[in-house]
Amino acid sequence: MKVKLVLVQVKDAEVFFEILRQPEFNRSSFNFKSIQNVIDWIESIDIDLQKVYSIIFNNKVVGMCSIIINKNKKIIGELGFFIDSKYWNKGIASRTVNVLEEIGFSQLELIRIEIKIKLTNKACERVAIKCGYQKEGTMKKALKIKKKYYDCYLYSKTK
Repeated sequence: MKVKLVLVQVKDAEVFFEILRQPEFNRSSFNFKSIQNVIDWIESIDIDLQKVYSIIFNNKVVGMCSIIINKNKKIIGELGFFIDSKYWNKGIASRTVNVLEEIGFSQLELIRIEIKIKLTNKACERVAIKCGYQKEGTMKKALKIKKKYYDCYLYSKTK
């Protein structure tokens, strides 16, 4: 299986918009109303604190992922990703996390990588466990999704 990450490009905005319109993503933290909103977001990325990539599987964009670097503690990064529901259960998420982790620890020189997971997102939790992340506990009201705050699990891995 070939999964690669490529720095996000404006040309992928339409694909991201279509993926995020799927019913499975109605509780996503992204709240894009149009393709132009996605383009504006891509163009506003602070490349010093956010590394955002298109997920490519079999030469097709199937999702997006990122490492957000903690602006106060630049040795900590937070991973996030979404994948088109048509491509779930193919190992793409686990491979994506593995590649992001390699980028984080090797290229960005992070010491700690975190994944915050909404309590009901069992699939993401399985990915974190499969990739060797350790559950540290539950964070109260630490995950913002569409103007609401949710409790989440905190998983992490250190170098």
